[in-house]
Amino acid sequence: MQEQVSSPAQPMADRMAAALRRHREVHNLSLGELSRATGLSKTSLARLEAGEGNPSLETLWRLGRALGMSVGQMLEEEAPGTATVLRRGDGPVVESTFGMRGRLLQTDHSRHRTELFELDLPPDAQFRGSAHEAGTREAIYCIEGQIRCGPPGQPLVLAPGDTAFFDGSMVHLYAAGPQGGRALLVMSYPT
Repeated sequence: MQEQVSSPAQPMADRMAAALRRHREVHNLSLGELSRATGLSKTSLARLEAGEGNPSLETLWRLGRALGMSVGQMLEEEAPGTATVLRRGDGPVVESTFGMRGRLLQTDHSRHRTELFELDLPPDAQFRGSAHEAGTREAIYCIEGQIRCGPPGQPLVLAPGDTAFFDGSMVHLYAAGPQGGRALLVMSYPT
């Protein structure tokens, strides 16, 4: 018998699997019903619930939308103590099919839920974000490179140190310039 070795991403996959299964059951959805709501196959959903696979950011958003969850809620770890440090590179990472990487830094479950992500966009990468629930606000702080974000028809252009604010309940864009870009994304959801 072969010993199964868990990868560094396995704890994140296990957390996501448990959250997915729990929320699907809370909503009394079968795998077939969730498959129809997300456009994902039942086989893919069963694998995700088993902690197998590495879903893209787009897949996580489709699942979240169908289950009334945010990406952060699917990836978050147990609540930290009163004072903690998240070391560079630690925390759950998701990647879009276009190469944008997001690392969840924090999820806040207060009255107005907030999530903090570190974004890493490769040169000339462009990601089109789906509309979130009404009342969702996004703030992007550019750390390095160039970031274009916000409404696709009127993107806001950021240089290091600039911050953009926009309505996340409409389709929106995250894009990088020719040198790529890094940013912090704060998503604030309504109650």
